[in-house]
Amino acid sequence: MDRVLRTIVRIDEELCNGCGLCVTPCVEGAIELVNGKARVIKEELCDGAGFCLGICPTGALSVETREAAPFDAQAAHAREQARGPQYIEQTCFRCGSSERGAVLLPVRTEGRSLWVCTHCRPTLSHGGSVSARASPASPTPRDDRGEARAVFPALQPPARYLPPSPGHAIIAA
Repeated sequence: MDRVLRTIVRIDEELCNGCGLCVTPCVEGAIELVNGKARVIKEELCDGAGFCLGICPTGALSVETREAAPFDAQAAHAREQARGPQYIEQTCFRCGSSERGAVLLPVRTEGRSLWVCTHCRPTLSHGGSVSARASPASPTPRDDRGEARAVFPALQPPARYLPPSPGHAIIAA
């Protein structure tokens, strides 16, 4: 079989704890547990999209660009049909909303892979009703319930340059 240079999922066997959480997000069926470890069973089934990455609690999954068998969409579709629906219902770690009633996004905090709904997500990144509490004993920001607060980079609007008034240059945020 021809090999091509492309993006494909890589699983670090040393970091994999065999939890199997990465199997379900891989719709193509490229990942299975073999002898207690996650494995890409056929390169041609892996599309390299990496939906499996965010759920791994140990960070064992990554994507790499290397020579591999080309992605075979027909084989992946056939595998998906043969496996049937694979579904583990997830809930928002803040409010408990199910993905049946809310859009959930992956989030990593304190080495854990969790899910947050789009309603709670803004409070994590912009404060809102969540007060980030940190103490010398626990430097990790905590929410009002004492749970670890996920940290997202704050989006800052770019500074605007105002034309200088006579003799002054002003930068306003």
